[in-house]
Amino acid sequence: MDELRAVEELVGRYVDSINTCDPGIIDAIWSHGEGVSFVAPAGRFKSYEEIRDGLVMGIFARNFQKRSLRKEDLKIHLAGNMAWAEFTWSFDAVTRAGEEVHNRGLETQIMQKDGQGAWKLVHIHYSRI
Repeated sequence: MDELRAVEELVGRYVDSINTCDPGIIDAIWSHGEGVSFVAPAGRFKSYEEIRDGLVMGIFARNFQKRSLRKEDLKIHLAGNMAWAEFTWSFDAVTRAGEEVHNRGLETQIMQKDGQGAWKLVHIHYSRI
């Protein structure tokens, strides 16, 4: 598969992981190695387990009954076995209390090829705009 397309698909699967909070998708797209991290307004998550349990299954799954994350203006950069993507995102959701949430922001994702040649997320940093 073309490397740009593979990274684009990984970003799409990440969006799916937030919208569905599916642990299987989360497991498949993230590296489980050391140094994995996620920086967000909600805090810093410093391992695959913290990202899965504290952020996606914790904050997103626990706090929102409906989630719709969308990406725009995706830019992908390749450098050997590393890649990074940057995009603008929109997030519309409904809290467990029934309140609507509408946010926009910027996101950077860093990916690395694993030992089998598959792209995996190793770091994400996002902020609201």
